[in-house]
Amino acid sequence: MTIIIKFVYIMILLFSPFLVVSQIFPKWCLYDKDCLQNMCRPGRIPKCIFGHCNCVKQRS
Repeated sequence: MTIIIKFVYIMILLFSPFLVVSQIFPKWCLYDKDCLQNMCRPGRIPKCIFGHCNCVKQRS
């Protein structure tokens, strides 16, 4: 039992820095202005969709 707990604890310690550095967690938002303006490639704009920032095509 203690071996399993130690294993889980070590896995959490090892993988948590990778999650933070690689930005796996999405950017939460309430409004479009909460999203970073430089997060999208050219031709796309950041939009808040269901609480997450997503890049969508610009309307002409």
